[in-house]
Formats: sequence, structure tokens, C-alpha cells
Amino acid sequence: MIADFLKPINKLLLDKIETKEGNWKSKIHFYEGQSFDYSAYDIAILGVNEGRGNSKNKGTETAADTIRKSLYSLFNMPSKVRIIDLGNIEKGQKQSDTTIALSSVVNELLRNKILPIILGGDQTLALGQYKGYNDLDFFVNMVSLDERFTISDSSKKSQVSNENYLFKLFTDPPNILFNFSQLGYQTYFVPNEFLDLMHKMQFDSYRLGIVREDLREFEPVVRDADLMVFNIGSLRQCDAPGISNPSPNGFFADEACQLFRYAGLSDRLSSLGIYDFNPDYDLNNTTAIAIAQMIWYFIDGYSQRKGDYPIINENDFNKFIVPIEDNPEDLVFLKSKKSDRWWIKIEMETERSKKHKLFPCTIKDYHIALENEIPERWMRAYNKIL
Repeated sequence: MIADFLKPINKLLLDKIETKEGNWKSKIHFYEGQSFDYSAYDIAILGVNEGRGNSKNKGTETAADTIRKSLYSLFNMPSKVRIIDLGNIEKGQKQSDTTIALSSVVNELLRNKILPIILGGDQTLALGQYKGYNDLDFFVNMVSLDERFTISDSSKKSQVSNENYLFKLFTDPPNILFNFSQLGYQTYFVPNEFLDLMHKMQFDSYRLGIVREDLREFEPVVRDADLMVFNIGSLRQCDAPGISNPSPNGFFADEACQLFRYAGLSDRLSSLGIYDFNPDYDLNNTTAIAIAQMIWYFIDGYSQRKGDYPIINENDFNKFIVPIEDNPEDLVFLKSKKSDRWWIKIEMETERSKKHKLFPCTIKDYHIALENEIPERWMRAYNKIL
């Protein structure tokens, strides 16, 4: 029972947030420890008071309640989105206990078709978010927004940290990770050996400048993810000072809001984690407000999901077949009549049957194909399923 892991929000905290007609506090249901009907909710907000994974950013365990103060003061929550705040998971006796608790709660929510928004806490909690998918019988895609990443052997350290959690995520059994995409890394923070390793694993990594050049080109990357992980360090310092090692460069807050809206719009994305915010370093609640607004955009996107994935009826799509010179296969594109979004359709032959797999793309990929060129996105997708 997930009730064993949850501690309802302190009523004193809620009392500090003014209740105004139409603000989020007046619209959200707050868990008080009693059983509840899962079918009555679409999204659950969940805090995790754990900060032992990043010794250089102590203070992240208080982030969730700080974010709530800014989030629940906002207005215009979409009326058709039903949200419950489940309170917080308190840190366990050991760091691994917290990870297990988080994975158990995430798993229970996913099984009941509730999307958790996880308010960390340090970024190692992404491991618990990912492990929540372990026994759901499908491979997952993960997208991470972070200004730096390391893939160090976790066997060298007894405790999971921000330096080795990705290694554990990539290697711990059962391996259910189909694809991992890193958005917004800054080259001067990432050793070449880690970039080479990502390439060898056929995972995707995109520099900050490439992503910011045209955010629309990365909507398909976000759309194809089952879980999204956001590190506050990926925002530039003036937009989010609430971290011990901020960078003067990074995403602008409005760009993060756009990416969060893409995530909300995705029919596939089923969990969101926000990590490494440290209220001790924040200035005038700038970071807390930025996070609150990002969540606002995510919920706004969620309220406008079109239900065009998974594709059940191809009659809901326009089909475009593009022959490519010297390529044995035609390129097949599908465009949704509901949302105008595009997919690449790749056929796969097995010993018994012929199947297909869909990969999100943009109209730009279609136009590249019309110029008799194979889009890079098609090549990456094709190589992953070989």
C-alpha cells in the first residue's frame, strides 16, 4: 500500500497559502491519509524529501514544499484535469530505502493510470522514478534535461550519487531502457569519454545551443519519452539561482516552459520528475516560481492531449509515401488529423510476421525526404530497431 510511504502535507503549510477563488489551492484535492479512488484523478503531485545523493547541493530535501507555495498560488488550472497532492515521501533510514519507496509509489500510480509529478529532492531520485516502470512489461524511453552528466561505474562507491546514478540506471537489471535522450548539455562540463559512451550505446545527446536553435525540432524527442527528468541546473543562473553550482548559461525559463508544454501534450509521457532545486540558494523565490510556471505549462499541455498515440486507427492520419533514390525502402510518414503532428513509420520483418514501429518526427523531416535525402532522425530510428 502506497499509504505506508506517504506523509500528507502539513496543514500549517497550506494555511500559509491564501485561498482565492480560482487559484490552484482551491482546485486540488489534498491527500489526508485515507484511501482514495484512483479513477477520480489524472495527475498526482508527489514530494520526496531526500537530498543525500548530491553532497555538494545539500538542502534539496526541502524543495517540494517550497515549490508548492508558488504553485498553489497560481490561477487558471484546466478544469478537466483532476489533480491530487499525495504529500511527501520522507527520506528512509538509508538512501536506498527512499529509492524503493519512490519506485513503489510511482509503480502503483502508473498501474492506475495516474501521472506522477515528482518534486525532488536530488537527481538520484530519477533512478527511483525509472524503477517504477520495472514490471510493467514494456521498454521505456527517457528524456533528461541537464547541463552536465557523468556515467561513472557505481561499483566504485557504495552510495548512489549524482555522479553514478546514470550508470546504475543504464546497467541495473532488469534493463527496460530502449532509448535515453540528453537535452541541453554544455560541452565544457562533459568529458568526451561520456559523449563517446552515449554514442556507443546508441543513445542521443544534444548540446544546449543545438536545442535552443529551434525548440520545435525537439518536440518529437520529448513526445517519444515515457518519463522526463528535469535538473534545475539546466536553467541559466539568472532564471534559476536555486542550486549550489549554477551556470550562467542554460535554458531560459520560457524555453523550459515550452518544453514542459510539449511533454504535457505527449500522449505517451507518463511521469515527470523535477530535481536538484535547493531553496537555500534561491533569490526572491525566483527558482520556485520558475518551477511552478513550468508545471503550469505541463498541466496546460496535458489538458489538450489529442489521443493520437498509440495509433489505433490509421484513418485518423494522412499517409505520405516518399521514394528515395538508391534506397530499397520508401519512407512512410503519418500526419495526425487531430493534432497535425508527424510520425515516421518503419516496417520490420520477423520470421513470423511483418510489424511496424512509429517514431515521432517533424514536417521538416518530410521536406528533407522530398529532397531525396534520408532524414537523420529516420536513420537514428532505423538503427535502433535493427
